[in-house]
Amino acid sequence: MKSQRGAMAVLLACVLPLLVAVAAYAVDVAYFFLVRNQLQNDADAAALAGARHLYDGMSAAPNWSAAEQKALDSVGLNRAAGAPLRDAMVRSGYWNLSDPSPVLKANTVSPLDYDAPAVEVRVSRSPGSNGGAIKTFFLNYFGKADQTLQVRAVAGLASPAATRIFPYAVANALFQTYWNGTSAPVGPKLDPKTNKPYVFQLTGTLGGWVDLSATSNSAGLVSDWLQASAPVLTSMGQAIWPQPGTMSRNYKDVSACSAAAKNPASRSCEYVYMPILSDVQARTSTPVLGFACMHILDAAQGQQYILAEMSTLCPVMPGEGVAAHYYGAKSSPALFK
Repeated sequence: MKSQRGAMAVLLACVLPLLVAVAAYAVDVAYFFLVRNQLQNDADAAALAGARHLYDGMSAAPNWSAAEQKALDSVGLNRAAGAPLRDAMVRSGYWNLSDPSPVLKANTVSPLDYDAPAVEVRVSRSPGSNGGAIKTFFLNYFGKADQTLQVRAVAGLASPAATRIFPYAVANALFQTYWNGTSAPVGPKLDPKTNKPYVFQLTGTLGGWVDLSATSNSAGLVSDWLQASAPVLTSMGQAIWPQPGTMSRNYKDVSACSAAAKNPASRSCEYVYMPILSDVQARTSTPVLGFACMHILDAAQGQQYILAEMSTLCPVMPGEGVAAHYYGAKSSPALFK
């Protein structure tokens, strides 16, 4: 046993470099992931900020320069690895929602089907950018003094496209009254008493049931919509059929799937796109002027009205962008990548 004395010291000397290497990997790599997440969050926020300003409400075309500037301004509000961010590569253009491996097209090209306007933001910690590359702790002893990190985010706007358009139309007069098309970004007009979107009742000349197929009078509109496995393709200019009568059963169905439903899983019609018509009581095929995103709060079967407010929270659907086949309603900004 005496001949074995000092063996641990020799063993420790042999494995010490390995232990240091493991510590270097654990500490430095974990720190790299932390900083990368910070950079990614900053890029995501900047891309979303730019996407919110793609449309200024004054023109049907995207305001590319304003969107890029807002994205760049947002980058400067954040930090990563303790250093303020000042630099970013910001571009705008069209992002194809149907392409499995899309790239950002130039904003000067003619958009195709499924092209949505988007803003791309690239942020890095690299030599000469945002405080330089990330300094290492232990890896420095192994010849790795710093690490360059770069992230990318793409955000944009899409229209409802081929989503299931709700079988209830709103009058264009109501849409113009409660939607602020000149704000930046566009959105619902706010009630000065609550600083929230106006809440209104859809009834009478303000709204009415429609058959999206424009073929016949049908009473089971909401139940058919809830049970449908595929969307009804509806586009601007397409003729749909305003329905006569009150259809009281539909209001009961709407209440059960609205924001008033006790079970959140049942709120399948809380945020929906509704077609906009010039006359919701025409009782003849009427062309769709556009689509409005509605937040359905509740419905009253007895009084036969839908309680709702304008919204920008209708979900982004994988479908057509707001380019060659513009469906009228734009989604709230969403991350595409």
